[in-house]
Amino acid sequence: MTLIDQRILIDAPPQVIWDYIADPDKLVEWHAGYSSISVLTTQRTGVGVRRRCAVTGGKDVIEQIVAWVEGLGYEYTIVEGGPYRSFRGRFRLQPGPDGTSVQWTVEYAPKGLLGRLRDRLSGQKQLAALMVASLRELRQQINAMGLRMDDAYRARLGIQGRLNAAERAQYQRRHPAPESVATVAPPAAGSPEQAASPSPVPPVPAPQAPLPAHHEADTEPKPPAGLREALAVQGAEPLPPPPPPAQITPPQPLPPVTSALPKTAPLSAPPADHQRPTPPRGIPAVRPSSGSEGQAALARPATPADDTPPARYVLGEWRTRPIALLDNRVLMRAMDVAGRDGCPKIEDGPVEYLFESVDGRHSSGWIRDPVWQTPPLADGVYAFRFKIRDLSPQRNETGWSAAEPVRVSPLTGYHRFPLGRVAGLEEGTLVETTATVAEVKPDSYVLEDGGARIVATNRARALKTDASLLGKRVRVQGCAWKVAGERRLVWCDLQPE
Repeated sequence: MTLIDQRILIDAPPQVIWDYIADPDKLVEWHAGYSSISVLTTQRTGVGVRRRCAVTGGKDVIEQIVAWVEGLGYEYTIVEGGPYRSFRGRFRLQPGPDGTSVQWTVEYAPKGLLGRLRDRLSGQKQLAALMVASLRELRQQINAMGLRMDDAYRARLGIQGRLNAAERAQYQRRHPAPESVATVAPPAAGSPEQAASPSPVPPVPAPQAPLPAHHEADTEPKPPAGLREALAVQGAEPLPPPPPPAQITPPQPLPPVTSALPKTAPLSAPPADHQRPTPPRGIPAVRPSSGSEGQAALARPATPADDTPPARYVLGEWRTRPIALLDNRVLMRAMDVAGRDGCPKIEDGPVEYLFESVDGRHSSGWIRDPVWQTPPLADGVYAFRFKIRDLSPQRNETGWSAAEPVRVSPLTGYHRFPLGRVAGLEEGTLVETTATVAEVKPDSYVLEDGGARIVATNRARALKTDASLLGKRVRVQGCAWKVAGERRLVWCDLQPE
């Protein structure tokens, strides 16, 4: 699968841009590849809509909308026409303080091996250039409307900075705490105030009898109710009555204590560093500071710890999803939150990125660059993800991004095979081999190695064969393909050893 991701920043509210790109009648006004559009369904917007698009200089294609989020973006696929086995496109809007970022992502797979080779040589570049030209035309059409994002909306989308010590001291609560209700003593009984304003709460009656002198005895343990009667019935002697409460004797004042300790000697100077005892294991040694240094340390306000992770994109975390290269490496690119490489800036400070396979076997370590390329990998399916951290003392980290799979195989990168095995390889296998040029023809070479012979053609028909390679040992990179019933190496690059 080939992935192309293009973005452009437009100084306009997202709703204005959405109303423009969601209208199928306005698609031909900014799309550089379509000359006319006709909607094939009764519904013009939303999931399930199909539209026929006349391609400039090519055959018509039919697109179908498969996902629709009002005001945010939509996804579409090509269900008929075009040189693609599968094609999916996506439009997304992301507002920010500098404008609205319009992201256009396409992911497709060409038909057949020749289609893949043609795509790698020129098709991918042509489609990327078409998308760039279309987005620039879209920006011109929106700017011609004269609708700009107002300052209030920009301020609401901007990232608020942290408060310093002076601003925190002057900070007012958004919802102040309710004031405490002052307690007012009730008027005396029989007073004019009480007669004039009767209270809805009845007065609390005064105690009729004073509490006993030793009311603490109520807390002493007592036998359960009915225990004495049960024991009397069984013929046991009743329990003795509880003892009377003990009389509490007030404490006697202690005689004054005369200190017999000798007078303390005046404090001496602190010992030198080499004379101070070593603290126990696990307790850090503290160097005594002078009075001025200690007072300055106490007067210095404490800096609050930064525990906020870096900002990250909610949509479109990957600028380039992991893709296998011809040398069997995997290239991936994250969205740069610092605003480089055309990405909207959402983080002020420097950050680091960590790319890692889900199984943990391949990792980039923390790097400053949002782009990473793995070393050559063995054939198989891998899934990569990334996360971001800031450079504060706390090294605050974000969570992992979505994991994206990628396959490394002989169909994605060159693999070394002996010339004798080329005839039995799967069609479309990318081959790297060494052989001797046995014959040079006007449009091809005849390679020979270990008794095996195979025809190799140049990477482009316009390139002529090199007669000086006759009889030399060459290194060949090409694609195994059947031509006229014969297995050949096509799109070859020959370099003498």
